[in-house]
Amino acid sequence: MTEIDYTALKNAVITILKAKTTLWVAGDVGSSGTFTMIERGLPNNNKFDGLKYPCCFVTNDETLETDKPFGPIIANVGTVSEHIVKLKIIFFNLDGDGQAVEDSLDALHKIIKETLKADFNLGGLVTESWTTSSTSFSGDYRGKALDGRIIILVCKIHTS
Repeated sequence: MTEIDYTALKNAVITILKAKTTLWVAGDVGSSGTFTMIERGLPNNNKFDGLKYPCCFVTNDETLETDKPFGPIIANVGTVSEHIVKLKIIFFNLDGDGQAVEDSLDALHKIIKETLKADFNLGGLVTESWTTSSTSFSGDYRGKALDGRIIILVCKIHTS
C-alpha cells in the first residue's frame, strides 16, 4: 500500500497559493498586501513575533491523518485505503491597530479559501479537499496590531 507524502501535499498547497497573485508576488516585501512568505512548517520555536508580515505557514494539524480500508480485501490484504489528512494554513499580519489587521486578515482569508476551492483536487494530488473550519488566533494576539488566523484544510486521498 502506498502511504501519503505529507511534504508533497503541503508543497502542492503552497504552489497553489503562490500561483495567486493577490496572495503572492515573488520578491514583494508585503507592501502590496501579499504574503512575504508562504512556507512549509512552522517558524523555529513557534516564534511568530519578528517575522515580515503578512506571512503564511502550511503545516500539519494535530489530527494529521485517519486511514481506513476502502476497497475489497484480497488474500487478507486491503486493496484501497481512504486517508483523511488535515493541514493547517496559519497566517499573520501586522497592521496599524486591531481593526486594521482584522480587515486585512478578512481579505487574505477570503482569497485563500476561494483559491483552494478553485482547485478541488489540489492539482490531481488528492481525491477531494475542503476547508472545515477557520479560527482567529487566540491569546495575546486578539485585538492587537499583530493577529492571525488558522484555516483547517481536509484532504481525502485514496491509495492502493
